Amino acid sequence: MDVELLLLHDLGEDLLIKILSLCDVYSVLSVSAVNKYLSKVASTKQLWVVLMQNLVTNGLLVPPSKAELALYSTADIIDDIKRIVHGPQTWEPAATLPPIIHRQITFDLHLDAASLRGIQLLPGGKYAVVETSNAVKLYAIFDTRCIWEKPAPKVRSMATDMSCDGSVLRILLAPKQLSKLGDFSERAEFIIHEIDLTSGHSREVFTLPMPPENIFDMWWCIDLQENLFLIQTMTMSLTRGHMFILIDWYTSQQVILSYQEYTPGLDLSPRLAANHILAMGRARIPQFEGLNFLVTAIADLEHYWHPLNIDVRKIPFTGDDLRSFPINPPMPENRIPTTAKVWLEFEGTTLDYPYKCSPLVIHPSPLRTDKYKIRIYLSALFSIPPPRDRLLLNYTFSPTLAPAQMIEKLAAFSTVQNNPVYGISYAGYALQWHGFPTTVVADMDSGRAKGRKGGVCVMQKDERWDHTYFSPLDGALIGVVDSSVIICYYM
Repeated sequence: MDVELLLLHDLGEDLLIKILSLCDVYSVLSVSAVNKYLSKVASTKQLWVVLMQNLVTNGLLVPPSKAELALYSTADIIDDIKRIVHGPQTWEPAATLPPIIHRQITFDLHLDAASLRGIQLLPGGKYAVVETSNAVKLYAIFDTRCIWEKPAPKVRSMATDMSCDGSVLRILLAPKQLSKLGDFSERAEFIIHEIDLTSGHSREVFTLPMPPENIFDMWWCIDLQENLFLIQTMTMSLTRGHMFILIDWYTSQQVILSYQEYTPGLDLSPRLAANHILAMGRARIPQFEGLNFLVTAIADLEHYWHPLNIDVRKIPFTGDDLRSFPINPPMPENRIPTTAKVWLEFEGTTLDYPYKCSPLVIHPSPLRTDKYKIRIYLSALFSIPPPRDRLLLNYTFSPTLAPAQMIEKLAAFSTVQNNPVYGISYAGYALQWHGFPTTVVADMDSGRAKGRKGGVCVMQKDERWDHTYFSPLDGALIGVVDSSVIICYYM
C-alpha cells in the first residue's frame, strides 16, 4: 500500500501558524530559516502577536498599548524582543545617538517621597510593589491606583511570586529582629499574602512565628516560588547560627541547605528556579579549595523533608565548632545532594581565591522556554590585583536536560569595581552608584564596554529625580519626582 508523505507545506498556512504559536521564539526563528515559504509563514504578525503575548504572560516583556500594537509590524515586535536580549540599541557602544526613550509611563504614588524605600516592577510591567517606611503597597500602573496595602513598619525583606496566568500575586514579608521592634513582647512572623490582581481582594495564606527567645536573631526571605520559599537565618549567639532553609508552606515542612563538602555560611546565595535550587559553594576537598556552582533538584530532597523548626537552638548539628553542619533529622548521616555542579573558572583557571558572591541573578530566556541565564558576580575579599578582583561569570541552566548537560559555561568577564545595586538585566546592564550622589546605568559586560567612550557608564540618572531604581526584569529605569513615578524603556 502506498503511503503519501505529508509535508509541512501541505498543512496550510492557518494550521502552521497555530502549531508555531505553541513554540518558543527560538523554534520559530529556526523554522523560518528552512525555506522561503516557511519564512513567510513564520513572519506573519498574527503569529508574533501570540509569541509576544506568551512572553508578556511569563513576565519577560512589557506589552505595548492596544493603539501601539495596531501600528506594530512583525519587525517592531521582534525589535521589542531584541531589546530584552541585547539591551536598547541606543545603549550600545556603537550607538551614534544618546539614549532615547522608547516608551514612558507615569503614575502617582500619593505619598511623601521621603518615606519611599523601594519600587519593584512585577513581571509584565502592569503592577509595581512599593515599599515605604510604614507600609507595603501594590499599584496598578496603568490605572494609577493602589489596589492593596499592608501596614508593615517592621518588615526587613520581602519576596514576590506571580501565578502562571498573571492573575494572582503572593507577597512574602520577613520581620525585623525583635530588638528593633521596640516591644519585645510582640511576635515577629513571616507572612504570605495572596492578592487577586483583578479584584484587589487579599488573604493571609501562611504565617510562621519566629522564636522569641533571642531578640537579636535575624531573618531574611530570599525567594518565593509557588509552594516553596527560601529564608536565611542568623543567630548571633551561636557560632554556626547562620543557615539557609527551604520551606514548603503547603505542607509546613522544611529542608536545611547543608551540602556535603561545602562550607556553610553567607556564600551559599541560594535561589529557586524551575523546581531546582541554584547555589554557590566553597568546596573543601583534599589539597584544594575552590568555588562551585551547584544545582539540586527539589525532587531529590524527597527523604530530607521534616516538620518546620526554624529555632536554630533546637536544630541538631554535627562536627566540631569550626566545621559543624546542621542536620536534617530524617537523613542525619547525609547532607543534601547535588544534581549538577561545575567549578567556577576565569581565563581557564579554577577560582580558589576567597570571593564574596552577590545573590545569584536568574533570568528566564525570552528565546527558549527551557533555558535560564545565570549571572554570578564575585568580588575579592582580599587584595587581589585586576583583572581577577571583580568578576562576572555567565552560565545557562537547562532544567530539562540530563545533569551532565544542565549547566553550560558562557563568557566570564573582569568587570566594574562597584557592586550592582539593583541586579543585572538579561542584557547585562545594572544600576550603580558612581560617586555620590551620581547614579548611572552601567554596562557589566566589560568586553562590550571597552568600545564605549564612557567606559562602563551608559547614562546618568536624571538629576531631577529624587529616587532612582532599575528593573532587571525588563531593563526599565525608574525615577521618582515628588510622588510621581516615571518608568522609562529605552530604544
